[in-house]
Amino acid sequence: RVDFGVSKETEALTSPVKRIRTGRKSEVGRFGFVRLGTQVGDRKDPLFDVFLEVGGYLKRGWAGGVDLRWDHREPEDRVKGFGRIETWGVFDNSTFDSDGFRSGKDFRGRITTESRTWLREDLYLDLEVNEFSDRGFNNEFFERDDLHHKDRESYARLRYAPERPGNVVGTLDLKWQQRPWFTETAELPQVGIWLLPAPLLVPQRRGGLSADVTSVVKAGYLGRRFDEDTPFVDYEAWRMHTDTRLNAAVDVGDVRLSSYLGASGTIYEERTDGFDDLTRSALLAGVRANLQLHKASSMQGGLFQLDGLRHIIDIDAELAGRFW
Repeated sequence: RVDFGVSKETEALTSPVKRIRTGRKSEVGRFGFVRLGTQVGDRKDPLFDVFLEVGGYLKRGWAGGVDLRWDHREPEDRVKGFGRIETWGVFDNSTFDSDGFRSGKDFRGRITTESRTWLREDLYLDLEVNEFSDRGFNNEFFERDDLHHKDRESYARLRYAPERPGNVVGTLDLKWQQRPWFTETAELPQVGIWLLPAPLLVPQRRGGLSADVTSVVKAGYLGRRFDEDTPFVDYEAWRMHTDTRLNAAVDVGDVRLSSYLGASGTIYEERTDGFDDLTRSALLAGVRANLQLHKASSMQGGLFQLDGLRHIIDIDAELAGRFW
């Protein structure tokens, strides 16, 4: 793989070719792609960057996609925000995926979107939309993303933080089922009030005893959407949930002790599947001990131009549970 960088300061290397990559994977055979790109708008403050990648897989067929990115976190005359829209498609002439799944489609692909837009300084909107042609596509062509990326959900979230910094945050979530082959909870919508760590006891020295309280209250109309291949029927319900915890931490020698004690409660009402209303409550408690071992050595130079090397080991022991 070869990458061609672009420096905005020196405007160096203005070639439209940004990357060339080739290789081989057992499930798709040999592959090769060329990535082209350009900026739209002023070079120092472009409207967005656009990239086109074209190529193909020997065992599958032609493939490629368009990648659109923007970053206006410090805009002069436009809305503040950043984000990315990425598309990828494959003309798949294979019968089965490597795990045995059969899509039955000649063209397969995905569209992924992640963005954040500030409507004003204390209010921003997060939007994420993920659309796939079938349940096997992401695992077959983007295995690392499928394994390690957070769930590819689709949702819109307004976040209101009246104090910057502050301890109280409000959210409004709208979440829907974009992929019918996943079981997930839809928020139609849901309101949340979050109390971020509010200090009750400030340590007088480093590692001294500290205590704070955290709390979250959520309320809204939720829907449970099941995988289309399961026999379960979708249902909806009104739900209110609260979780409040008292947290404390202190250093005992080289060991960091942290603990929490709290309560949790959930109410479900007017379920559309005919089940009875439900109220659940529990006490929460947990304690954790952490010991960090580290060793620094004065290794210098070499292939990576080292300026010291530090090895760290974290040892954790935790006990937590719900009671009553």
